Amino acid sequence: MNERAISRRVQAASFAAAFEHFMITPALGDIAAHFGVTLAAATIAATTYYLGYGLMQLPWGLVSERIGRTRAAFIGIIFGGLATLAAVLAPDLITLAILRFCAGAGMAAVVPSMIAWIGDALDHAARPRVAASLNAAYAVGSALGVFAAGLATDHIGWQAAMIVGGLVPLLCAALLRGLPEVRSTAIVPILVTLKGALTTPSALYVAAIALIEGTVLFGAIAYLAPTLLASGAGASLAGAVVGVYGVSVVAWAWLFRRVGKHLVIWKSILLGGAMLTAAWAAVAVDPALAGVLFASVLSAGSVVFMHAPLQVWATMAAPHARGAAVAMFAGCLFIGGAAGTAAFKPLFERGEIVSMFVIAALIAAGVSLAAALVRRALDRPAS
Repeated sequence: MNERAISRRVQAASFAAAFEHFMITPALGDIAAHFGVTLAAATIAATTYYLGYGLMQLPWGLVSERIGRTRAAFIGIIFGGLATLAAVLAPDLITLAILRFCAGAGMAAVVPSMIAWIGDALDHAARPRVAASLNAAYAVGSALGVFAAGLATDHIGWQAAMIVGGLVPLLCAALLRGLPEVRSTAIVPILVTLKGALTTPSALYVAAIALIEGTVLFGAIAYLAPTLLASGAGASLAGAVVGVYGVSVVAWAWLFRRVGKHLVIWKSILLGGAMLTAAWAAVAVDPALAGVLFASVLSAGSVVFMHAPLQVWATMAAPHARGAAVAMFAGCLFIGGAAGTAAFKPLFERGEIVSMFVIAALIAAGVSLAAALVRRALDRPAS
């Protein structure tokens, strides 16, 4: 199979997972009204998705070592899509939250499996190009998912957003079936693979950084649409503004391809961290349309300049246990996202939106500085 055909299939898988990712946020207002709860209470549907996504990264990574990367991703997409469709029938908020957990748990299989597949199946020259196509598809999927959910919610209701969010991944799964499986000649026991990741210092460092990064990346992004909804905006506008995040990732990636070669990893992490800090500071200054729009653009820049280098770091940290190391990194990222969403909920519920984003900005500054210093120390030649 040629590289172009491979890229299309990897993109389909990435798009499927991304379409689900922020989809529910513009629908939270309608969900709150439907179940008779506050907007802050409705955010549990976002929190549980991130929790399922985070907790299942490592198990899926280990499973993919046994059954194959492609098969793991395919099963995950099908399970996640069906769970999202089932959410339409949820009789109460708790059931909806449980089904969103299941959707996140399924989609957790996709991106780590595809990243590990790229590392297993492609040569060094092809890996960056296919990885870039994966990240671009993820960005576009995020943008279209949240935009489509906003439109569907405004014109029909939150159930329509769930239907769209479930059907799109199921359609994408058909393309993934054409991606050839790559199997190792020697099957390594699961516990050995896990031990390889857990006993590699570099893998542990980047996983710990991802845990904190997740609290202020996905944990805070989850509140961008609710912040707009609280200011009086409709679901369509909230979806469109937050959807700018996905489009901006593509634009920042284009810029990174031109300037990134001049940046060592630790400097790129520091620059991306500055963007994330400025993003949340902007919402703290103006928790309305302008601030959220600015934050959507800058947080996308942090994904390209900070998170992508961390992702590369994770793939290099433990080559002998790549699937487990990448899954551990991604799991920590999204567990952090769930923790951040839950931790920020009381502040949002009390209307302390400014304080919430000030705290997010301070944490973003601290974690990016720490990550840059650790990476710089690792890169320093031993004397």
